[in-house]
Amino acid sequence: MPFCSSLPSARWPRCVLAAILIATGVLELAAQPLRHPNLSGARPGAILSEDDHALLDDIQRASFLYFVEQTHPETGLVRDRARADGSPSEGKASIAASGFALSSWALAAHRGWVERDEALERVRLMLRFLANQAPRRHGFFYHFMEMETGARAWQCEISSIDTGLFLAGAIIAREYFQDPEITDLVNRLYRDVDWRWFLNGGDTVSMGWHDETGFSRYRWRIYSEHMMMSFLAMGAPANALEPSYWHAWKRLPAGTYAGYHFMQGPPLFIHQFAHAYVDFRDRRDAFVDYYQNSVLATLAQRRFCMDLRTEFSSWGERLWGITASDSATGYKAWGGPPRTTAYNALDGTIVPCAAAGSVPFAPYETMMVLRHIRTVYGDRVWKRYGFVDAFNPETGWVNPDVIGIDQGITILQAENARTGFFWSLFMRAPEVQRALSRSGFVSKRRAFTWPEREQLRELAATAWQSLANEPVTPDTLGLRITAVPAAQALGLVDGASAHRQLRELLSAAAPPATDTAVAEYAASLLTLRQAVPSLAADATRLLEAINWEQVTISSTKLGSASRLATFLKIGAGKSDPSAWDRLVRTPEVRGMVFVLSPGTVADQLRPSLWLDESSIITGASGAQLAYSAAVVPPPANGNPRPTPDLLTTALLLDNYPAELLARIKDAPPAPAWITSAAPADRAILLATVANVLVPEIVRDWFQADALVRATRANITDFTQASFGQNTSLYWRYELAGPFVEPAERRAVAVPASTPREAWQWTRIAGLEFKDSPADVRPDDPLLELRFAFTWDNEALHFHAEAIDTPAPNPPAPEREEIVELLIDPKGDGLVWRGPEDFHFVFRGSGEAIEWNHNRAPEARIERTPQGYTVEADIPWSLLGLTPQPGLELNLTTAVARNGRYEWEPSLKLNWRFFQRRDERYGLGKVKLQ
Repeated sequence: MPFCSSLPSARWPRCVLAAILIATGVLELAAQPLRHPNLSGARPGAILSEDDHALLDDIQRASFLYFVEQTHPETGLVRDRARADGSPSEGKASIAASGFALSSWALAAHRGWVERDEALERVRLMLRFLANQAPRRHGFFYHFMEMETGARAWQCEISSIDTGLFLAGAIIAREYFQDPEITDLVNRLYRDVDWRWFLNGGDTVSMGWHDETGFSRYRWRIYSEHMMMSFLAMGAPANALEPSYWHAWKRLPAGTYAGYHFMQGPPLFIHQFAHAYVDFRDRRDAFVDYYQNSVLATLAQRRFCMDLRTEFSSWGERLWGITASDSATGYKAWGGPPRTTAYNALDGTIVPCAAAGSVPFAPYETMMVLRHIRTVYGDRVWKRYGFVDAFNPETGWVNPDVIGIDQGITILQAENARTGFFWSLFMRAPEVQRALSRSGFVSKRRAFTWPEREQLRELAATAWQSLANEPVTPDTLGLRITAVPAAQALGLVDGASAHRQLRELLSAAAPPATDTAVAEYAASLLTLRQAVPSLAADATRLLEAINWEQVTISSTKLGSASRLATFLKIGAGKSDPSAWDRLVRTPEVRGMVFVLSPGTVADQLRPSLWLDESSIITGASGAQLAYSAAVVPPPANGNPRPTPDLLTTALLLDNYPAELLARIKDAPPAPAWITSAAPADRAILLATVANVLVPEIVRDWFQADALVRATRANITDFTQASFGQNTSLYWRYELAGPFVEPAERRAVAVPASTPREAWQWTRIAGLEFKDSPADVRPDDPLLELRFAFTWDNEALHFHAEAIDTPAPNPPAPEREEIVELLIDPKGDGLVWRGPEDFHFVFRGSGEAIEWNHNRAPEARIERTPQGYTVEADIPWSLLGLTPQPGLELNLTTAVARNGRYEWEPSLKLNWRFFQRRDERYGLGKVKLQ
């Protein structure tokens, strides 16, 4: 049978089949009991061995003991940290740790670690106290509290994120226990939270409130662990934030490490905490696949740690993992990548919960670490509550403590990997479902239940049957040829009938004339050579008869369907590979997203029936167009959204099949929906269903042809793979919209012999130069920078005068005052921490360092009544440049003031610094006079 390779049993390894069966609920793992009625749809986050389950069970049980023993018997509050060996501990309660405890008691009851009645009483105790006695402000809790009374501990803040973590745990308890008292208490606590108050007049939620100073200067402006909190705020039963809130924060910082492109944040907990509750698997919004983002962040940190083995010899593929933790010198919010000035204090410390919290994202890689630590370091780091919070294999230092939130993330993520327990419960909450809808998430699920498979196959069968009596025209010849092997792959036609129909199509119809129709005809013949080997000679003969020299490409736009003709013309040797690169990449807006022009379904969809574009910009553009069609709001009359036309349906089906099936279920189309559509659209639907149900079958046939493989190898887009598995973002390059480069800024470096009064000074002052996340307030002290450059044959001389008032002399130790100078000697765009670029840091305290190469520069820093001055000499030999009049340097300078506390004035002003399309940074220009 020529199509036997299309059958799943021949195409997929057993592990993949097992994953699909687990995902669809056909197969249950014996080691993962889920007997609660609300958990029937739970899906494990990983396929684990029995040894993996055993180790995770040990870790979870030991971690749970922390919540049993470190809970106050009268208030139910949980200690923020405790001695790892269980010896008596002092310290305060943490509202976030208390939230993790609520979740953990639900799991403990479910797994039989404790009796259900004991778990119920523990949960009720805490919730009663928090609802009726603990101090709150607008429903929000203090970050730290006295264990016995719930009173504010130290001078800590009212915390938005920690209150959110508590509420998430409370929702888990409510959904699991289904207890009237727990439900009432949780609902009361949730309704009391005034999310709008915490906006503090801005567009994003503030990080905190201090009784003495008011709201924090910092907000949840960029990607971080706040996503789950944002869900709770948007789905709240009272004082909910508007749907626009989900789009108010920036999907930054984005960067690349070791080929992984993702939204970054050095500590791994940033990528874990939201995922402990929200099941982001198989979902996307207008910007990012957040689950894939955490997968990439985990794998990137693994590689990052392996790359640092020259500094820390014990690190490697079996020992890695950095997230906020204790260290020998205090608590550090460290991690990587990226390795920045704030996170450059790495000293070899390993944090076990970094790997434990990422088990669902990278089970093989993380379990290797956990097993290595347990086996090699043994009782040195394994205590009563499981792993200590951190240890340093380089120095032998072992943390005597464990921390409650780290115990919590370990328990939750281990269980999500094993059974999906917490995901299943949290996603059932009506508030979460409301937030999911309001934030514009679309399902990408491609693992189908058997009824769903049959539903899709019936659509294809209707399309196939209705094509039988349709005449074949030159413009549809390629689609009709492709439809036959697609139909056989779906079991809609037997081999003999398919072979007969293909022979008739190859001999009866006139060849097409337009570039797009010729391209589809050629693509069908290339597909046929692989799908039906007995017809390969006929297909080859017809391919060789195509006169590509007479085929005129009708569109110069990459988003056009003509790109397939360009691709095949290159493959035929009638165009240079650069012809693809010359196709114009113009973005068009579609709702919340951008697509390549022309943004029509036919242009975006048809080439990808054959050509696998999943890793390049055209494939991402098609997914964007499909997303814009999927998030169309329902009609104002409350009726469900109608099923789109057949061609748009095919686009949705190829990108978001579960979304399309739900749309059809909610609003069944008219009986003649398929049969009344154009024959070409029916053929497209048929091929699309084949690509979905027999994964990538048509595309695989086409890609298997030697001519196609060679052509892909010669086109830059396909070799670079700028999208695909190693990218979590949908909005890279042109799909981020039209790029607007900041206004150019220039300065002049005069000869060093020029009198100081004749130097050309540049002033940086005002919010147009602001480059920091902190809010600026009207009464903040002044911050300015005045700088100039001079030069001679030996060095570039940097002169800076920082005005920073009030300017303590000597500076307060907790106050960071710095002037930075970044230089891109080659002028090819600055690479963050790139070995060919330079990052000089001059501190008001007198210290100076060139950070990229870890060397001390020649610099003189002096305090003044208004601030401090910097005089630095940067040798031309260091920059690898020969000075001469007219030489232009790409560089920028910045001045920053950062207080120790989040309510203190903080500001950074940068002369010119922006991220370019190629992920390098653009700077200003200084010309030697």
